[in-house]
Amino acid sequence: MSIMNISPGNISGQCNLKCSYSFNYSTSSCIVKNLGNNLLLSYDSSSNPPVTFNNAKYSIYNVEIYAPSIHTFNGSTADAELVITHSPISGGNYLFVCLPLMGNGSNLMLDTIIAAAANQAPGNGDSATISIDNYNLNSIIPKKPFYSYMDAQKNNWIVYGIERAISIAAQSVQDLNNIISSTADQTPPICPSGPLLYQNTFGPNSGNGENGDGEIYIDCRPTGNSEDTIEVTNIKPAINMDFSVSTILNNPIVIFLISSIFTILVLFLLYTLINFLSGQNTSTSIKNTLPRRSTSS
Repeated sequence: MSIMNISPGNISGQCNLKCSYSFNYSTSSCIVKNLGNNLLLSYDSSSNPPVTFNNAKYSIYNVEIYAPSIHTFNGSTADAELVITHSPISGGNYLFVCLPLMGNGSNLMLDTIIAAAANQAPGNGDSATISIDNYNLNSIIPKKPFYSYMDAQKNNWIVYGIERAISIAAQSVQDLNNIISSTADQTPPICPSGPLLYQNTFGPNSGNGENGDGEIYIDCRPTGNSEDTIEVTNIKPAINMDFSVSTILNNPIVIFLISSIFTILVLFLLYTLINFLSGQNTSTSIKNTLPRRSTSS
């Protein structure tokens, strides 16, 4: 049975709305147990669910490290894979968040855990309590685009691509290979190829509209195929065809024109009246000032 290949070439569409993921994990104590084919890490429960996926709340069930990875990335396995299993608060299926690990750098938290496991829990069934101050998943989960799919059991998976791999020390990879081995009975089960793979191009929602780099992320590009659908209704503006007298007389433009015409008529009448009265007074004055003709007897 082939495993799920996480690759840009397998994307069926985008799921920015239907695979919305946000998190705020708390710092935890850490107990590691060697299960033979993986390392099982404990994680303390918190009063507030640390994860929201598609508006559903989840708590951490456990954390596991596999070597090599349980997914393939562009057709090849990663050196190791961190698998965080979440259980739903209100019932339902599990949510898995997976990060590939590559032995090309270092990560203090993971390197410390793996080294302690190699020294204190090297055999199947061994366990050890690890003293570590910075055991918090917030520090390693990228706020970057991720892939998502649903398996045959209706569990949801979030998987980061190999380009988002967490760097661990080469010695950590060697320690993992020495103390655990890959088997066909891995838990969670190997997922068959075939489920539709989608991509969330926004990454986890940090609640402040940022993309993890402190920059505002606004995507206005065509998204191509997507399982997200939004209904759009075009509404044409209504044209008022009411030509009734009351409607016309209530029109502000008509009121302005009528008022202007009325004002002009009043001014014209006043002007005509003034001219008429002025002309009459002038005629009387001239008549009174004419010299009287003398009469002779």
